[in-house]
Amino acid sequence: MTKQKVTITPQTTLAQVLQIPGALEVLQKYAVPCIVCPLAGAEMYYLTLEAIAKAYGLDLQGLLKELEKLVSKARSAAQVHSKAGSKARSKSQLKS
Repeated sequence: MTKQKVTITPQTTLAQVLQIPGALEVLQKYAVPCIVCPLAGAEMYYLTLEAIAKAYGLDLQGLLKELEKLVSKARSAAQVHSKAGSKARSKSQLKS
């Protein structure tokens, strides 16, 4: 995931969603056709979750909820990794 904070809203673009680890599987679960569409490469930067859900009759609220869970999980993992790195740096500085 990129360093910038990703917030999942109906206006989140397909390009932003695809930066989230595990998002592809969620999109497949909801049968989002855009992930296999040849035109999606050109449209993904402005194609929103809301537009996709409306066009294909998808459960927008369920999709948003599952994607937000992935974002929360990634944030938690990043915080744990960051804390572990800080502790390791502190220990190595003490040894110096």
